[in-house]
Amino acid sequence: MGGDNSKAKPVVEARPRENRPVRIDPKAIGALLAKLPDDVFATILSNFSLQEKLLCACLVNRDWNRVACQSSWRVLDFGSCAGRVNDRVLAHFVQVHNMGDLHTILLRCCSITDGGLDLLLSRCPMLQKLELDFTIISNTGLQSVARRCPNLVELKLQNSRRSGVEGLCAIAAHGKLRRLHIANFEAFSNGSEGLERIAQLSPQLEYLDISLCRTVTDENILRVFELCPRLSTLRARSCSFSTAIQSLCLRATSLTDIDVSHLNVSSNFTTPDSPFCSLEKLRRLEVDSSGPGPLYVPVRASWASTLCELRFVVQAQIDPGSVTMLLRVCTQLHTLQLGCINMPELLPVLSRPFLVEELTLSSFSECSPKKLFSALSEPAAHPNLRKLILTNQLSNVDLADSDWFLSLHPRVSLML
Repeated sequence: MGGDNSKAKPVVEARPRENRPVRIDPKAIGALLAKLPDDVFATILSNFSLQEKLLCACLVNRDWNRVACQSSWRVLDFGSCAGRVNDRVLAHFVQVHNMGDLHTILLRCCSITDGGLDLLLSRCPMLQKLELDFTIISNTGLQSVARRCPNLVELKLQNSRRSGVEGLCAIAAHGKLRRLHIANFEAFSNGSEGLERIAQLSPQLEYLDISLCRTVTDENILRVFELCPRLSTLRARSCSFSTAIQSLCLRATSLTDIDVSHLNVSSNFTTPDSPFCSLEKLRRLEVDSSGPGPLYVPVRASWASTLCELRFVVQAQIDPGSVTMLLRVCTQLHTLQLGCINMPELLPVLSRPFLVEELTLSSFSECSPKKLFSALSEPAAHPNLRKLILTNQLSNVDLADSDWFLSLHPRVSLML
């Protein structure tokens, strides 16, 4: 009845397969790609950068070159090869490629003239973003931008030496400009009255970068916010105005992102009722300056659901109590930068639980990195910490101390 177990086949143990390298036949891959429809291959090429598309696609064979030339471009970035881009390159590019759907052109540091820019833009009726940083484009080129690109939303014209206010006003006259980057704009060197003219023509403006425009006065910046009620982001590094900060914070209800680094901090900034506390929906604040102390990090209860990034680097004393309140109230804060001359007094504050993901610490006085690592040694108190950046006096870290800290926080990257 029962089977004879003695005649059962022996069980063969499975052996793990050897990890052999997979051999890829280039001819087979080429044959497979040759069968792809043109539209599918064009979609693949749309993920390539400019240099990759020109080198990897246009120089392989005629079919790839044909698809690459006929495929619609959406983003044209000459940044990786700016030193070799001139009017001749642009003229050849315009003749060969289809740019009817192009919406972004980045020409940072390119050696192009007004005529080359006009030729390029003549093929881009749908352009929305244009970058001309560190170029020699003049008012004539900006007039071409205004004529060729009526739908332009963002313009970057930083460190421009030949452009003027008239060209910017021609672009702004369309009333669609929302983001304007004109840091170190040479046309403002003799006066910044043109800034108000630009703002008057751009009521939809939401982002303004006027860093290093030192002729901008308190009256200018307040007038800009009156003319642009939707302006929410202000970059004003190393500008000359400072007394307008309080009035600006009281009037600009839409302001959510402000960078006033390297301003001359006024006395009202050293009190607990800092003018920045009047901003209801602040998301990002950056202050890098010097002034009398102790300085209070501004905190408002309404920021608990909005404030995401705070960079507060001052060569003065920071009140530890205001930092404690900041870490307790602002639960959405993911990036925090603190720098001061009394960093040892802040170490007990940093040892308490907080949810910051990126922490940058700068000390302008003697402070032991070992004590800082000890303050941050409890992983459970800082569960979200992923990046710790130490600068100035704190960058002199002993290797043994950093290894000990990283062994406690294996998910944290340490940058010195």
